[in-house]
Amino acid sequence: MNRYKFLRQAVTLSGLGSPTFKNALMAANEIFGRFDRQFSEGILDSWDSSPVDDNEFPCLNLSNRYLTPANEAHGLEAIPFHKGVDPRGILQNMAKGDGSTTHVHTEDNQVQYFSMKRDAEGSIKSVNQLI
Repeated sequence: MNRYKFLRQAVTLSGLGSPTFKNALMAANEIFGRFDRQFSEGILDSWDSSPVDDNEFPCLNLSNRYLTPANEAHGLEAIPFHKGVDPRGILQNMAKGDGSTTHVHTEDNQVQYFSMKRDAEGSIKSVNQLI
């Protein structure tokens, strides 16, 4: 059951050589370093900005676990999975384990997906939540 906490959804962002993206990653690393120095070692979760497939383009690797062990949820309320994320209820059934709730899906585990559309003039036409 403990392996469920390692199930994740992930995305990798790359600027494909864009100097703006590279500068943004450098600034984010600097900001992280400033925060990291304010905490005891290992308290602040690190993040990954590494090249994919050893190419020269820096990438930002982001992930979020689907489930949190119930004993680590610290009072966070369990919320249902969106049908688009767990249409067959497989993840929800995994959370129940052997009949007792061993893992929970909380707001911290939820990922929201949005799309933005622009009109012909480049103005934002709409922002829609996808799931």
